[in-house]
Amino acid sequence: EFLWATGFGGTSSDEALSCSVDSKGNVYVAGRTDSSPMTVGNVELVAPAFLVKLGPDGQILGAKSYGLPGKAGFSSIRAGPGDAIYVAGHFHQMVDFGVASLAGSGFANAMFVKFDSQGLHEWSRALTSDNSVEGLSIAPTQNGIVATAGYFMGSTLNCGDQMMENTNPYPTEECFLCVFGE
Repeated sequence: EFLWATGFGGTSSDEALSCSVDSKGNVYVAGRTDSSPMTVGNVELVAPAFLVKLGPDGQILGAKSYGLPGKAGFSSIRAGPGDAIYVAGHFHQMVDFGVASLAGSGFANAMFVKFDSQGLHEWSRALTSDNSVEGLSIAPTQNGIVATAGYFMGSTLNCGDQMMENTNPYPTEECFLCVFGE
């Protein structure tokens, strides 16, 4: 049974890359845009990494964007315990979440972010390399463990408390799986 459909965008490339549904039936969409602005209902987003929240009936409940123009994107979103929202993606140089920001190298850096059910930033982590890193997936658990996955290019990946070596000759892409406690 078909329930509803909606669309949003701007004058350039706009990509909804992942979606998730919380316990109340709200739908969350994450992606990236080259449009500035990208229009979502009556909200104009000017940064490239975006999150959109829609009600169970498809009504737009909110939208936010983050990152420097052309330099960020969200690739994965998951609703977790307490209807918190977890996202994975990438950014260049820096990304600001209003109350906290992440800094990275001049290359692409992976970002993993948790927002509460109201869309307020709770925490964020960056993974950096001497080349590029892309956060492609995030999976929260009920007991405060968050698994993340993606790829990196370069000789090492900085996971915060641990460095990973690229087992292949540079500049091939190496898979990573990093698991964090909240």
